[in-house]
Amino acid sequence: LHSFQLLLLSLLFNSELQALDYYWVGGSGLWSDHNNHWATTSGGAVFHDQVPTSMDNVYFDVNSFPAGGTVTVDQTIIYCMDMDWTGASNMPILEAPSDRQVWIYGSLMLISGMIWDVQGDVHFRAFQLGKTITSAGKKFLRYVYFDGIDGGWTLLDAIHLSNNGYNLYHFDGSLNTNGQDVKIDGGYFISNGSANRSLNFSNSNIYIGLAGMCDYTGFQIGYTPFNFDAGTSTIHMNSNCPYQYSNFQGGNQTYYNLICDASTSMYLEGNNNFHSATFLRGAQIYGNNHFDNLTFTPGQIYELGGGSTQTINPGGSFNSNGTCMDFVSIISNSGGMTAQIEKTTGVINLSYVVLQDIHGIGGATFNATNSADLGNNIGWTFSPTATRNLYWVGGGGDWNAPNHWSLISGGLGGECIPTPFDNVFFDQNSGFSQFGEQVNINMPIAFCQDMDWTGVINTPDLIGTNEKKLFIFGSLKFVSNMGLSYSGDVHFMAHQLGKTITSAGKKFLRYVY
Repeated sequence: LHSFQLLLLSLLFNSELQALDYYWVGGSGLWSDHNNHWATTSGGAVFHDQVPTSMDNVYFDVNSFPAGGTVTVDQTIIYCMDMDWTGASNMPILEAPSDRQVWIYGSLMLISGMIWDVQGDVHFRAFQLGKTITSAGKKFLRYVYFDGIDGGWTLLDAIHLSNNGYNLYHFDGSLNTNGQDVKIDGGYFISNGSANRSLNFSNSNIYIGLAGMCDYTGFQIGYTPFNFDAGTSTIHMNSNCPYQYSNFQGGNQTYYNLICDASTSMYLEGNNNFHSATFLRGAQIYGNNHFDNLTFTPGQIYELGGGSTQTINPGGSFNSNGTCMDFVSIISNSGGMTAQIEKTTGVINLSYVVLQDIHGIGGATFNATNSADLGNNIGWTFSPTATRNLYWVGGGGDWNAPNHWSLISGGLGGECIPTPFDNVFFDQNSGFSQFGEQVNINMPIAFCQDMDWTGVINTPDLIGTNEKKLFIFGSLKFVSNMGLSYSGDVHFMAHQLGKTITSAGKKFLRYVY
């Protein structure tokens, strides 16, 4: 490829060569059949003596498909300068199998009234600025590359990579999204390579990942310094794929809005700056990042890299308030190794949070009301809730449903779910009227002080999937007349002596801490 690029450069600067115009005629045919399909004029009968080169513009117009038809790419790589489908009628098709590539050295103009069935890679390889791309709603089905030396492209409408596992690569040249949407359903947006490249997101929405697409998804900018302007864009990280992760590697750049909604693990890496970062589900955050506004969501776990500092800029906000039904958990990703939240002025007020190994630094006041101190938290003022005895009522159900928690055995539900300070009881009045009814730990972390199953009837079952965590700050008492199908981790977190554990023959199915 390097040798080929040098050859092309030499050709481009050869004044004796001229770009030619190629017009497709005759309906269906093979790209390589220049004797019958590549005319010198629109609808003409005089043909070129070879297929288009990277110097030549190709046109599919009103005279190309009198009765429709398919242009079949039958060469390993096809080349052109501009490719323009303006005026083509009768729903023509450009067809290329996955082992064929399209290399475009100029602009691309697709139309809505066509079918783009290019299963192979598409390379935009311009050597000059001022090129444009019009996708007209057509979806790219494999890898898309922007890799022309000193080239420049502007999107005139949305660009969409729709298949699973394929990436958009920006290796060289200038790419301006121009306020248009960029959609990558099941892969990565990657800008890496030449330090001379530039990337401008304007006010675009960049969508990475799609619910239902099951593959690794991510946004990755290389750490090589280059010209990047996030504008007022919003990057949306989304996935809904068990056991896969979504990755944001920011490359130490400044961004505007970031919204993360990855159902499994969301990783944020680099020393980045954000106007606003919103995490709708749990995340692991590494590096020393700065935020004007940072938002965590109730019911989720946020792991901050040990030794890292997340800074809330002056005048900024840290929105991380849970509810009595869903706490926000903020912990270091390495137990005992602190992570820091920094703010130099003002007050950070959090409520219904769980903190572990998190230091508040910088001079601001850090308050955590109705919250749990799991240890090694410096700089915070905690205001815990009073200890309650909570009784499970109403038979089988989800842990985070208030209607299952009562202050009285067999009483009415409606209490906030257990905190680390509350004792929980499952007894003869818990409402298990049928055999094997389930208590489902359906939230990332569930808490209690003591847990006691004495007196239950009809063998209820404690369940929960393997990514869940149960934190017990006091004693545990299982009984033989119950099931334990819970497959998540169990953490015994007592801060006092004298706690007891009764397993009653039940087997723990995952890690015990």
